[in-house]
Amino acid sequence: MVATTSSRQKSSSKGEHQGIPEVVGQRTIKSEKIIYKRMSVSLPENIAELLEALAQEQGITQNDALKRAILTEAFIQREVIHGSDILVRKQGQDLLERLVFM
Repeated sequence: MVATTSSRQKSSSKGEHQGIPEVVGQRTIKSEKIIYKRMSVSLPENIAELLEALAQEQGITQNDALKRAILTEAFIQREVIHGSDILVRKQGQDLLERLVFM
């Protein structure tokens, strides 16, 4: 199951969009309990196969794999919006690669 927040974010007093909500575990910071929303998703076959493989490799359900993917994307988007760089160091190499998100 996927923890969700309102699809419409509250605006600040200046009318600015506050962006992606901060998530701690499965709860949003502003929420005391988890509220679940049932969703139906249609994925291209190759993406569905990737989801199945991710779940199997981690020993988790496809639902949990999808939830992790969404939480990871939300984290990356928040960091990029705030000017952070996402860096990757490949095993056995000292070189850091900067990921560019478009």
